[in-house]
Amino acid sequence: MRFTLFGRQNPQVVGYYQRKVLDRRYRLQLRMVGMFFSSFGLMILTDELSGLLKFRLVRAVSEAFLGLLWLTFISCFIFGLVDLVQGIRGRGFGLYKMWKQSMELGPVAAFPSFSPRMDKEKIVFTAVYLALVASALVLAFVINLL
Repeated sequence: MRFTLFGRQNPQVVGYYQRKVLDRRYRLQLRMVGMFFSSFGLMILTDELSGLLKFRLVRAVSEAFLGLLWLTFISCFIFGLVDLVQGIRGRGFGLYKMWKQSMELGPVAAFPSFSPRMDKEKIVFTAVYLALVASALVLAFVINLL
């Protein structure tokens, strides 16, 4: 959203957002936020379905997704604390420094726009997320059987 709003006014801002996505640390943060909102959506969907269908199993799945949402939130919070500590110690790249460099250099001409490292991260992150969702579903089925 910010990319489209600010990118029109100043073409140099495009480079800032490109560098944020190309930098591994910020890319992982974006993936964590996506995982959090995906878990939130799954929890809301199953909660609404449990209200409509009145099945115990759907309610158990909804509660399992709530636990997954809390797990995701805690991991995002810890990841943010580690990033904050690195930034305070001076090991972080720094948003202001990145913004200033992006203003000076302008847009990035990266072709292709993805690298094998990004592809590997995507596969690993997707596999871990699917394993978490599957474990939440298995936990819900086990709880429902007991």
